[in-house]
Formats: sequence, C-alpha cells, structure tokens
Amino acid sequence: MERLADVQQTVVELYQQYQQELDLNGPDLNLENVESIERALESIYARDAIATRNHTRFPRALTQKLRSAFADLLLLMDGKDIKQMKPSKSAEIDEEEE
Repeated sequence: MERLADVQQTVVELYQQYQQELDLNGPDLNLENVESIERALESIYARDAIATRNHTRFPRALTQKLRSAFADLLLLMDGKDIKQMKPSKSAEIDEEEE
C-alpha cells in the first residue's frame, strides 16, 4: 500500500496549500475516515460552484489537482487502484498495431 501513503501525502500537501491560498481555517482532515474526506471534497465543490457563480478569483488548477487526489484516495481506500486498472498508452498502441 505504498501508493496509498503517497496519495495521502499528496492530499495533505494540496489540502494545506488550498487552505492557505483561500485563507481558510477549515476542519482538520482525517484521512482514515471516509466521511471526513467526502465532507472536505463536497466543501471544495461548493466553494468552486460559488466562485463560478459569483465570478470571483479561485485557484482552479489547484482545486482540480486536489479533487483528483481526493478521488484517487477514495478509490484506493475502496481497494481499487485506477493506475493499475488503466492500461498504459504504450500497451494500447502495441495492441492497435497488431
């Protein structure tokens, strides 16, 4: 589960950067609790929607990376590794050439 630890570290770093960027003091993130992760993800989606509706500044690239990391983490916690499920591009090209 090395990949799980890597993804957890990525989520923590991106979440802290997100909190700093928006000058927030949000709740602590409990990476062992799926509900805590889902609440944080829902909060990010809500802030993004509000910023879009109000046409205000919002760190879109950072938010997309964070949402992706959250999704990856939730899948890993559910026992699914999307990187193992996706065939590599080179394997797809090799199959098409045959």
